[in-house]
Amino acid sequence: MDSLRDWLISEIDSVLNKPNDPPPFIIWCDPDREWRDILLILSAGEAFELWAEEEHELKLRERFFNSSRKPGVIWIPKNQDDLSYSKVFACDAEKIISFSIPEALVEYGLQISSEDINQFRVLLKSHVKEWLDRPKSGWKELNLVKIKETLIDDERFLNVLCSPHREIQTFMGKEQFSVFKRRAVEDFGLPEPGESELEKWRINALACILVTEAAELYPDNPPGRKRQSDPAG
Repeated sequence: MDSLRDWLISEIDSVLNKPNDPPPFIIWCDPDREWRDILLILSAGEAFELWAEEEHELKLRERFFNSSRKPGVIWIPKNQDDLSYSKVFACDAEKIISFSIPEALVEYGLQISSEDINQFRVLLKSHVKEWLDRPKSGWKELNLVKIKETLIDDERFLNVLCSPHREIQTFMGKEQFSVFKRRAVEDFGLPEPGESELEKWRINALACILVTEAAELYPDNPPGRKRQSDPAG
């Protein structure tokens, strides 16, 4: 397999499997907090030890010095240059990883233009989680349209639209809701939904769809035009 999961695990294992004494560890710097959820997925099943708690660097440093040394990854939501208390043990790390998701995809072997990245940068974190096990050949389809359809496909969109009195949380998380809003406006030409007024949006969106369909069926007498009544004879 040549999936992104395989590549990331290989990059991690190439460091953690070294027969060093004391055991090697990786510092994973992530100022944008885009890697934490992905690392949690990768470490599932004890693939490797992961420290990914949101805790102060001072507390993290104390934990490091009070724990027995094991191969693992320590996630820190900071730039490498901004490390403070953890800089003490970061010097002992076998490797410090600080690439962004777009940079990692390029190292993985994908050819992505900066223009494309700018289009879907904010959606990549959620998308990567969906495509972790996709073979590299499948990533050639990476574009804004494909990303939006992967995160919120047509079936899920219609389920939200046609399920009155159900909150958005039953269908998706906050990250996916931002994609849902974009699909509503950009792909379907509907009003932008608001999370707090979803029921009102459903009514307006369905009205837009019905008016559009009626206009296509009856172009000579579209909705909104006052019907001409026959003059009294």
